[in-house]
Amino acid sequence: MCSTPMTIGIQGDWGSGKTSLMNLVRAKLGDDRALNIWFNTWQYSQFGNDARLASSMLCNLMQKIKIQGKPSKKVWHNIGRFVGAVVQTAASSRGIDGRALVDAIGGKDDLDDAGLFEQMKDDFSEVITDILAQRTETAGFDRVVIYIDDLDRLAPAKAVELLEAVKNLIDVEGCVFVLAIDYDVVIRGLRQKKGYSLNEGREGEGKNFFDKIIQVPYRMPVERYLTQDFLTNHYERVYGNLSKRTAAFFEDHSAKLIQLSVGNNPRGLKRALNIHSLFSHLIRAGDGGDGDVGEEGRIVTLVLAFIQVAIPEMYSVLAQQESPFRALISLCDASIYELIAHDDESPLFESTAVRLDQIRRPLQRFADDDDDDSERGITELRALVGALRRHLFTVGDIVTLDIGRQRRVQGLAKIGLKAIDLDGNQFYDEGELALLNKALSVAKSTSVAVGDIRVESEVTTVQIRRHVGFKELAEYLVGVFVNKPMLMFIDPTTGERDEAIKRLPDYETDISRFNVVIDGARVGLKDETLRVLQRRADQGKRGLSPREKSGSIQASDYWIVQGEEQGRTITTLRDEWKEICSGEVDTRSAAGRTAYDQRVLAFLRSRKGEFLPAADVNEYVGGSATQIRTSLNRLIEQELVVYEGRARGTRYKIHG
Repeated sequence: MCSTPMTIGIQGDWGSGKTSLMNLVRAKLGDDRALNIWFNTWQYSQFGNDARLASSMLCNLMQKIKIQGKPSKKVWHNIGRFVGAVVQTAASSRGIDGRALVDAIGGKDDLDDAGLFEQMKDDFSEVITDILAQRTETAGFDRVVIYIDDLDRLAPAKAVELLEAVKNLIDVEGCVFVLAIDYDVVIRGLRQKKGYSLNEGREGEGKNFFDKIIQVPYRMPVERYLTQDFLTNHYERVYGNLSKRTAAFFEDHSAKLIQLSVGNNPRGLKRALNIHSLFSHLIRAGDGGDGDVGEEGRIVTLVLAFIQVAIPEMYSVLAQQESPFRALISLCDASIYELIAHDDESPLFESTAVRLDQIRRPLQRFADDDDDDSERGITELRALVGALRRHLFTVGDIVTLDIGRQRRVQGLAKIGLKAIDLDGNQFYDEGELALLNKALSVAKSTSVAVGDIRVESEVTTVQIRRHVGFKELAEYLVGVFVNKPMLMFIDPTTGERDEAIKRLPDYETDISRFNVVIDGARVGLKDETLRVLQRRADQGKRGLSPREKSGSIQASDYWIVQGEEQGRTITTLRDEWKEICSGEVDTRSAAGRTAYDQRVLAFLRSRKGEFLPAADVNEYVGGSATQIRTSLNRLIEQELVVYEGRARGTRYKIHG
């Protein structure tokens, strides 16, 4: 129904469903009223044609229009001349790129080139006009819809080049372009072509370019994808109705499993299910190919498949351990990640191994009378921590304790333990552990190889991740971000709130600087804040301070969360997040105990109204089991925390 020419941008990360949506659009339009032309850019770049990608696309599009649109004989000359001009220009030293087209058509370049480009555009327009003019009351095309897929698989600079070619040469009356392109790719591509750095403050140019190219941006609604239902439906389709045990496991753990692994990415989910099918076949083949893996095997291999897709290094590390069950129990415990920063001869390894052994022994139903089990536990713990250093928490030559990744590993390990507890009695017999070992036995043929496990002896430095975006704040400060609210502008100089200025935070992007979503595109919070300040200054509300004029501002000081009772700025919330995620616990002094108690309170406040076991609180605020229980007891005495239950069943929540 739109006026033409029109360009629609389908935005989303890899695997979010952009191609599927474009196929649905094409199928819905049908081939009666619209001439649907599909061009896949990636296949050209994969065959070494990326240097001439724009010319390849133009020739390919004209060829498809000629075959599918069936133009009249009078414009065949235009078709041949168009293709000849494309070939001639591509063969020249300059080739076809967007900047050349802009300069030539704008008269900034050689007149012969300008005339050539103008003629190419006229030829393309005449062919389209001819095809649309053949429409009758009962048949013929209303418009030509050109789909350009996989733009964000190209090098960003090449993607921008192709966009410029589309806009400046074949953006003609009667055409609608549907492009699969992510906003971030356009920004990076423009930065590469123009040669400016990320810190030069020119990101506004990227947004302006995107807005010029794309008239209708549409972002894939991944937050609303029903991935849990898809998983359940897949199982019922392949294996029949779910048994009581499988249904209970899905009900209790599938949502968390998906969240910690593939998220709302359909491609990642399908990949995990394909790997799961492969696992089942490999295990059955190892048993001689007779019979089915069984319900128990399917649940275990399902979790392992999702682990492999999410963190393949974790899967391989598990498969390399002498005792995967012991490794899973260790990975659930926050204290082993602290060992990454310590020398392997540190006495902490011995004390941690003893404590983990005390956790493990009551869970096993079979005899475990190995006299050397204590020393074995220390050795295996050193091997596991060494593997974590090398394969999960190393960036370059620096061991970096990424808190987000640590919690994903912990969460997946906990679900793994639930999966191998086949009868749900919270005890593990030899058969259950044997199934885990059998499922992991296929690691070498399906996973990323990690090599031999070696015991490391050097001291390493741990750096805690400090980057944060709204997704992280919303995850760990749930009470503040209920229903994903808007941001509201506040002037930190005057304390004045402007309810007319509201922005939607970008709740999609992992581990990012703060972004907001404007017209479907991600915009840096700082860029938007400076724009708002300038507009307010133009309106005479307040002049810009020297720091604001220079752009040297802390953008998070200018925004609060709409409806948040305490009116905390994003800066305050970020600092609270850092305290929760810092992992630095020292309760030897009164000040240290007070700081730790505040972290516990902050986390419980974020889960307001929910009773939580001490272990869950411990997972997010760090410290030992003793430290967390002592802190909770102090807070109970101060009537800041309440509890229910007894012994191991005790749960805690914020008072009031």
